[in-house]
Amino acid sequence: MPFIKLESVTKTYFIEEQKIDAVKNLSLDIKRGEFISIVGHSGSGKTTLLSMLGGIANPTSGAIIHNGVNICSLTDESLSEHRCQKIGFMFQFSSLLQMLTVKENVLVPLLFKTEGVTTDDLDRAVDLLKKVGLEDKLKAFPSQLSGGQQRRVAIARSFINDPELILADEPTGDLDEETEAEMMGLFDSMNKERNMTFVMVTHNSDLANRASRRFRMTNGIIKEL
Repeated sequence: MPFIKLESVTKTYFIEEQKIDAVKNLSLDIKRGEFISIVGHSGSGKTTLLSMLGGIANPTSGAIIHNGVNICSLTDESLSEHRCQKIGFMFQFSSLLQMLTVKENVLVPLLFKTEGVTTDDLDRAVDLLKKVGLEDKLKAFPSQLSGGQQRRVAIARSFINDPELILADEPTGDLDEETEAEMMGLFDSMNKERNMTFVMVTHNSDLANRASRRFRMTNGIIKEL
């Protein structure tokens, strides 16, 4: 059984009287531990696809099966628990909470845990911030960081729950070339050493080519390259 299986997934929006199929009848199997990249022009359906994979948006039709569970059939509470335990998100924007410190921002996904934040969680947050080169910014606030530093905090945050699946939407968009290479090295190590599955959307063809499988989306339709 595939780790993730999309079965005839369609997502339709209606804007006034106009019908827009953002994703069209998409079927795809993803194995555990794969690193997948998706390229395509703006409006091609890439971000909509990531949103459905993460349970943020529901498909209009079809099924999304994650490790044997059809996430489209879960209650809101069960789906929130699934995201908290299984998925790490790297959004297109860093989306840090301005009133929290860097360390506290990294811990935010764990606030939904039943048992709360543990000492091990605190240690893991510090370790992840070291991995992204921000060990000296633990007590800083987002307003005290550059755009690239905020992006690295968001990257560390995505790994805090030791997820099975990372959904990354333009994850290196604010980074210079050197830092981008360092973060891609981190992604590679998490993929190989912890067997995390990555689905990454990017406009950067060089980054896309580093993936084990590459796809292009055009008008809601996906094709393997």
